[in-house]
Amino acid sequence: MSDVIALICDADQTLNPELMQKPLFEHYGVTPKDFFAEVSKRVESIRKQGKRIQSELAYLNLILEKIADGTFKNLNDVLLRKIGKDIEFCKGVPAVFGKLRKLLAAEFPEIKLEVYVVSSGMKELLMGSALMTCPEEERINDVYACEFLEKNDVLSEVVLNVSYTEKTRFLFEISKGTAKVNERIPIKRVPFKQMIYVGDGLSDVPCFSLLMDNGGHCLGIYDPDNKESYEKVKKLLDDKRVHAIGPWDYTEKSPTYKWLVKRIRKIAKNNKIN
Repeated sequence: MSDVIALICDADQTLNPELMQKPLFEHYGVTPKDFFAEVSKRVESIRKQGKRIQSELAYLNLILEKIADGTFKNLNDVLLRKIGKDIEFCKGVPAVFGKLRKLLAAEFPEIKLEVYVVSSGMKELLMGSALMTCPEEERINDVYACEFLEKNDVLSEVVLNVSYTEKTRFLFEISKGTAKVNERIPIKRVPFKQMIYVGDGLSDVPCFSLLMDNGGHCLGIYDPDNKESYEKVKKLLDDKRVHAIGPWDYTEKSPTYKWLVKRIRKIAKNNKIN
């Protein structure tokens, strides 16, 4: 059996309560509402022409256009990482990852917990955030998110667009331990039944479905102060797309933390028995 449990999380409205791009927009004095209205308008226009486009790709292309017209002047990976330090996270993040690892090490020292973020957001923002700059025991193992190529020290081309369905590719990558996801690997590094996926909504449904169909574990996250957020995730529970739901509070007394502890213990015990 595998000696790894993988905790895989979405980012926006799951680990961080607001869009991760908020500090980026603030840095340049851009209004998020106006930016994403422009994205929506562009998506609608392209679809009216009978073409398909992913909204994630539309927002990434708009960022490149804003660089070209000077709105996002001199934006590159170094600056994204600097801006990323201003991303605010939900209560208990990233300390929760250190606590869960410590608990697992004390009760099941032969099993380790790895933590990943899979997001349609921007990788370099997250790489500069507290998720990667915190103490090592709390640090996540890797980030799978949208990436750009640079030319002349500015972002110039989208090289990785992580759509809703594309997120599942990275679950396979984590499972197999390789980016060659089409290769047949009889012994998985992390079986799906030893994965926990945490997300907030419809963008996470492909990942929820993959794990629910293969013995994995799924938790829906909501804003405890927003009825619409709660009802959206409650529907996921009613539709049996997740095993449970919890508020975006990861402190030790929260139901979210307690559920994660129970699931990690359950996976570890099953691993030991088998």
